[in-house]
Amino acid sequence: MLLATVLVWTVGCDREPTVPPPPNQPDLVLFLADGLRDGAGSLGTAAQAFRAALALDGRRQYTDAYTQSIDPHVALGALVTGRYPSAIPLCGRPRLLDGDTSEPWCLGIPDPVRTLPEVLGYYGYQPAFYSARPPTHPSITRGFGASGLADTNLEDGGVPALHDAARAWWDAHADGPRLLVVQVPLALGALVPLIQATDEGALALAWERDRSEPIANTDPARYKSAYGGATDGWAAVEEAYVATAADAGRAFRALLEDLPAAPDRPRWVVTTSLQGVSLGDFSGTEHPEQIVPGRAKLLLERTAHVPLDLYDPGGTEAIVHRPVQLVDLAPTFYTLAGAVAPVGAAGHDLLGPTPPTPSAYAEFGDMLLLRQGPDLITFRAERHGTSSLSPTLTEALLHPASAPRPVTWRLSRVTTDPLQREDRSQVDTATAATLEASLIDIRRGIGAPPPEALTPEHTKQLQEMRAKGYW
Repeated sequence: MLLATVLVWTVGCDREPTVPPPPNQPDLVLFLADGLRDGAGSLGTAAQAFRAALALDGRRQYTDAYTQSIDPHVALGALVTGRYPSAIPLCGRPRLLDGDTSEPWCLGIPDPVRTLPEVLGYYGYQPAFYSARPPTHPSITRGFGASGLADTNLEDGGVPALHDAARAWWDAHADGPRLLVVQVPLALGALVPLIQATDEGALALAWERDRSEPIANTDPARYKSAYGGATDGWAAVEEAYVATAADAGRAFRALLEDLPAAPDRPRWVVTTSLQGVSLGDFSGTEHPEQIVPGRAKLLLERTAHVPLDLYDPGGTEAIVHRPVQLVDLAPTFYTLAGAVAPVGAAGHDLLGPTPPTPSAYAEFGDMLLLRQGPDLITFRAERHGTSSLSPTLTEALLHPASAPRPVTWRLSRVTTDPLQREDRSQVDTATAATLEASLIDIRRGIGAPPPEALTPEHTKQLQEMRAKGYW
């Protein structure tokens, strides 16, 4: 315990670790195919197409992996710190109303919080980050010795444009262990005209654009007509989505083939996504008009459940059926590199012992999510245009009777009902109570915003920022 304390202290103070790194540290490659969802039934079709196109041996597939936020900036911050978003604390960039140009205080990773590339740098690693998505804040790439943005339209996929830069960096840093992160969102632009060709999609997109087609709960007949079931047009949307995922898998494979493994150093490859997506699925919420097809706007099984595969250079293959999280990647990388994780990490080493109660947690806006076993529970405080950092979310969670608006709990058995059509919270009350208590424990404990960060000024800004959508 004393050794771990010394190492954490020296990392926090920008000094070299007191223990030399082990020999034969592996190269670590992380591919982020943002917008790729996973799950039971049809939710996993695109992820399977991605895996088939990538066609790598030694896959350890985690069937029940979750991102910690459906905002890619926040999800990436959680991944590289190994912490839950509010505990960092970190928020997204809001789309402000009324010409407001202010920037939230929580947009960047605070300096005292160490990131994956910073820690691995103390152990001899050379980190690089290449992305087709501009970083929302420079702190997200802190610690990466090299970083680059593709000169490409995001809808072009981005991998080919990043290919040459990543390969050149890889070749130039063959003298030591490498950490390479490549982030490319799926090219979902082709789905928009297909979505607009359906009645439900056209209504939802119009409502998102200018609120011209709000369909109130007070008009049940029209509401059910629009969102009660998908029309035939959604088959074309799903087909295009699966094809896009396969294209991304082939592009990543082509890049990986140009990143030769060192003769004296193993190479681990990890593939995942920072967020899922809704595609013509309007179930799982009391407000389906807020679901925008082709995007991730609400915290649901299909937007938070993402693929996660580790490719073992030793060729060991496995399929792991237990909830895991993207915050588990940082401690896993630390173990592979022979590094000591900073204090405050929420994740567990994916290759180590299974936690007593495997869980996956996510947060976004006025919503919280928790997966344990086959069940998933969501909480919503009905506070539109807000951040999950807001103390009002915690207050609504702990004291629902005094919340200004009714709160909503929803329990789903996502192994058999991945689209969350059935709310089981009133049917399986024992499971609902267990997951509610676990979610409250996380929000009050390892996922809680640091009290010192929620100054009166910071809290006031969180409460007064007028934004369209969640952040």
